[in-house]
Amino acid sequence: MKVLLIAPRAPWPPYTGDRVRATMWIEALRHDAEIVLATPEDTTPRDGVEVETVHRSRAELVKGIGRVLMHRSPLHTILATPWDWRDAMLRAEDRHGTFDAAIVLLSRTDPVVYRFLPARRRILDAIDSAARGMRERAGAATSTPARLFWKWDAWRARALERSAALRYDAVVTVAPEESAAFGEKAVTIPMDVDVAPVDETAERLYDFGFWGRFPYFANDEAVRMLFEVIWPEIRRRRPESTLFIGGADAPRWLRALDGKDGISVVSPVEDRALALRQVRVALLPVLRGTGQSLKTLEAAEAACAIVGTTTAFRGFAELADAAVIEDDLRRFPERAIALIENGSAEAGAQLRDIVVRQHNRAHSLARMRELVYAIT
Repeated sequence: MKVLLIAPRAPWPPYTGDRVRATMWIEALRHDAEIVLATPEDTTPRDGVEVETVHRSRAELVKGIGRVLMHRSPLHTILATPWDWRDAMLRAEDRHGTFDAAIVLLSRTDPVVYRFLPARRRILDAIDSAARGMRERAGAATSTPARLFWKWDAWRARALERSAALRYDAVVTVAPEESAAFGEKAVTIPMDVDVAPVDETAERLYDFGFWGRFPYFANDEAVRMLFEVIWPEIRRRRPESTLFIGGADAPRWLRALDGKDGISVVSPVEDRALALRQVRVALLPVLRGTGQSLKTLEAAEAACAIVGTTTAFRGFAELADAAVIEDDLRRFPERAIALIENGSAEAGAQLRDIVVRQHNRAHSLARMRELVYAIT
């Protein structure tokens, strides 16, 4: 079987949701399929995957901007337009022949690649609903013009998702509430997480932790709430407390906190699974977001206890039952301190047990394989 995987960003290193998703498709199919990855970012072939680099094109960018200005595409599709996808598709077909299946990552990529897909069967892995995400941004907007803009763009994204659902053999998302945007062709395949051993006897260096890709607006909001509302009060009540902050592209103001008030900032994090095994309690004051929160799964897999908002546990009711759920950020400090002083290890072990039983990524990889072979 020959599979063309179209990714808006190179999968490696997998530190964003779409990069993680691309590596999942590769892992699911690489043992019994020939995989060609088409991506605009330079990357070295690995895991048996051949790479077709998509070259930058000013003309395609102008076309993409035109589609947005003429109200045919939502704003976020511009992110996929500055490259010549048609040329890349032609080169891929010339070198490898017609593909049995093409997998397109993210709905924003669809308008610029669909017409050129050299495959008999087509899968869109939207991951989540962009329209829902834009409605989240509208809710987070601090000005009326910004709020109205995101609502308007959400309407256009919704129209794009409806039309995409008609063009593909299947549309994949990570949660049932996301799949609802795509109708009867929607298939839910969670992100889940790789499960690795945990040394239960090893000392954990940090009392608390938070991590994520900081330019993402929901993570930016969460980490600002952490330092404006939560961490000063934790340190006032428990001065010896330590905090790990990790993730990609930490802003200057956040990096400046490293070494102060018990805070350690690491950006980027080379081995996130190893880093999280140094944290006793994950603090997840997440107020926005769609799909599934990967950081919640990562914390549970690492046997961290968790204090988080309801939003941080979207799609994870069974994990929420084993965690401390708190939507009033002013109460986070007392809930966090109570947890770390009264059984954080037991709470972390319970969360990890749920992940091992219900959210091992091997289950999702098997469903990905089944979907591709069922369609082809």
